Amino acid sequence: MEKTSYRLNFLYPLLQREDKKLHDFLESAMVGTMFALPWYLTWFGHSLNQYRDVVRLYDYFLASPPLMPLYTAASLVLYRKDKIYEAGCDMANIHCLLSQIPDNIDFEEVLRCSTRLFEKHPPHKLEKDVNKRVKREKEQLRRKARAPSSWLVFRNYIPNWLLLHYRGKVGLFIATATVLFGLYAYLNMSESGPLFYKRNLRNT
Repeated sequence: MEKTSYRLNFLYPLLQREDKKLHDFLESAMVGTMFALPWYLTWFGHSLNQYRDVVRLYDYFLASPPLMPLYTAASLVLYRKDKIYEAGCDMANIHCLLSQIPDNIDFEEVLRCSTRLFEKHPPHKLEKDVNKRVKREKEQLRRKARAPSSWLVFRNYIPNWLLLHYRGKVGLFIATATVLFGLYAYLNMSESGPLFYKRNLRNT
């Protein structure tokens, strides 16, 4: 799976070289590469409805270098860029759009674009950018793993007994009593406390 994840990262360097505006748009929406995972693993067979399209792509990939499905994925994204812009800069919308390949795609045009991309941007020219992208993603994951969650930060300011740290019957009783006492105090203040007294002064 790690190798597959690494190879999927070829998509963005390809898009950056071919259409920087589209590349930046997808990056801003944080779309990632997961939408292309079934495309790559099944050579689009899992995502296509037309048998003739599946056969045509399989025939093309069998006669092509191993990474050609990724070039075809980039070509398909470029082919549908107008629809991507219409979906707005929203990760969920774009992911949903790309996950569903319509039946009216001109795959001959897509494959011609794939061949052109491979000749213009062969894999060895992209590897440096791919490695940078993978390294950046790993650093982001490490930072997230080291950063304490907001709950853990908040947890330090709450007494253990209130969190039912020991989860016993006594802790449950104390926590319930505390909540009920707080509710009683609030209601008592609203009926006979300063706020109620001020309202009475206004009425008189």
